Amino acid sequence: VNAGQERFFVADNVDEHGLIGRVWNGSKFEIAASLPFSLLRTNDLEITHFYGLSEVRYSGILDYLINGLTGKEYLKIHMARAFSRVWQNAFNQRKLVMLQRLELLRVLVDHNIQSAGAGINPIDLMTQLYSIKWVLHPEGDAQQRKLELYLGSLVASGDLVKAGLKYEVTSNAILTIEKYEEEERRHQDNVRLQTWMVVLTLFILLFTVMQTGIIKFPVLWDFSTASGK
Repeated sequence: VNAGQERFFVADNVDEHGLIGRVWNGSKFEIAASLPFSLLRTNDLEITHFYGLSEVRYSGILDYLINGLTGKEYLKIHMARAFSRVWQNAFNQRKLVMLQRLELLRVLVDHNIQSAGAGINPIDLMTQLYSIKWVLHPEGDAQQRKLELYLGSLVASGDLVKAGLKYEVTSNAILTIEKYEEEERRHQDNVRLQTWMVVLTLFILLFTVMQTGIIKFPVLWDFSTASGK
């Protein structure tokens, strides 16, 4: 039951005289009390129906009669559950692919920046990587254990520290990422250099063969013959 916008009474039962329940004491509904029907106004009532893991709220008797008794809200709940089962089944067909160690470290660094330095526990990290649907995935538990092994290896290398159930990145994580990126740039530069060396070598070899006359290319147009005619 509401008084203005504030709830002051929660009904636990009803009898022929009115509602039986508890009054708000400033911090919780605790004081046993009863409220006769004569003091009730329909707009003061707020009805909450706990329907499985869902809950449906009605603001007043009229709202309950229009939306509750028609079953519209419960149809929405069943449709949402049906769609959720379909999406979960589709998700379960996918394989949960673990990120490479460095990619996982990048995710943790990004989380550290966005959360102002807060750590993260494996369950929340799994949800961030795969969405909450991982909980019902057949490989979910195995993937969580694999993730914890990765996190442990990052702790061992000094890129993370474990504080309670959460993992926090250290300044060494930035150095690790920068070192890998520098090595990756050098590797790409070496690949490009080797590619150009191969092309240049083939060009020199072809030019040398042409100069020695070992390979003769057919003449597309003989200018001397054409001028003689």
